[in-house]
Amino acid sequence: MNYSHSELESENFSNETNSSVLIEVNNEAGDLQILQATLLELCTWNATLRVRQTFRLDQQTNLRIYAPELKAPIEVASENCSTHHDNHNNQLLICSFKPQIPESILEHLGQKSLVDRRTHERVSTELNVAASCEMGNARIPIHLINFSEGGFCLKSSVPLKPHSRILLRMQSIMGQEAKEDHIIAKSRWQVESGGHHIVGCEFLDPDSHQLLKQLHETIQDAGHQTFWKRLFGG
Repeated sequence: MNYSHSELESENFSNETNSSVLIEVNNEAGDLQILQATLLELCTWNATLRVRQTFRLDQQTNLRIYAPELKAPIEVASENCSTHHDNHNNQLLICSFKPQIPESILEHLGQKSLVDRRTHERVSTELNVAASCEMGNARIPIHLINFSEGGFCLKSSVPLKPHSRILLRMQSIMGQEAKEDHIIAKSRWQVESGGHHIVGCEFLDPDSHQLLKQLHETIQDAGHQTFWKRLFGG
């Protein structure tokens, strides 16, 4: 079945997130069910979706995942899928892709921001910071790509634990002294592409956006001052 772009982006469907998709389910009895879902995580070998309606996976069920950003649906058989409920009793669908989907699809979806659900304006940045998962002591070097009032997007060479609390540790200079600022967030989605893991995170502290904005502006100002000093030999 083909869905028009307007159907996939109808007002009552896509106003919640940019990661809304349709799942077409054909069961062994020949019945067709259309499910509305939210894409939470995606890589070349699997996907995790939160499904809004309750449904049951039969042995011979076939699924097709549609999104406005996809030129063709992603097809997957039920034997490669499983369901469970999260802490809020939402039904989650985990699909394994066999064979794996092409990495070009991930790059296309990333460009279209399919899995980025923030509604506020995003500010591009280039901040290298350290992150700790579940408030642990191990520090993972990451690169912040952008941020908004609701959260941020980071790039990591290693995967982060899904739906985990993340502590950002950011070094800044106050006068002559180094200072470490902390931001607490929660990972919401993750995409693997090109050997890197792109992770979307939500702020858990309302003051975090302002702190990250200040650090971004401080580093920008420092970069501009360095540029002018080099230009004029200062």
